[in-house]
Amino acid sequence: MKKVDDHLSQLFPAQLITYAERINMPYLGYHLLRHYLFEKVLGESESPMLYWLGKDLSKQLTLDTTDSLSLLFIRLGLGNLTLLKRETDRYVFELSHPLYEFMPVDRLRQTLSFESGLIAGIVSDWHGRPAHAALELYQGSGGYKARIIITS
Repeated sequence: MKKVDDHLSQLFPAQLITYAERINMPYLGYHLLRHYLFEKVLGESESPMLYWLGKDLSKQLTLDTTDSLSLLFIRLGLGNLTLLKRETDRYVFELSHPLYEFMPVDRLRQTLSFESGLIAGIVSDWHGRPAHAALELYQGSGGYKARIIITS
């Protein structure tokens, strides 16, 4: 596996990354996408489409550790991803985000399919075989949190 200094350089030009990380963008656009636009554009196909998009995006990335995956989530504003447990062919992650407390649980369940697919795709790359994600939501301090279980 080739060494990559900045994993986002696989997706964006270096100048864009430098500029974007210097500005402070409000999360309202993120919330608009999650809460309203995805549902309107994708309809009943929202969850499977977002899952597939996450898996497809993972093919563009070379991440070799759970730490690099967690950092990617922070840099993209996807939330705080923590590895809770790792077994031979099973990973359990926890994902939290400050906006989760403002989103209805049914919307979270739909839109977090993207993050689930992204993680499943990365783990699939690590193991060289298909990986699948299961999403569980639970009430934590400060709103809902997601538990994403990946099996390969």
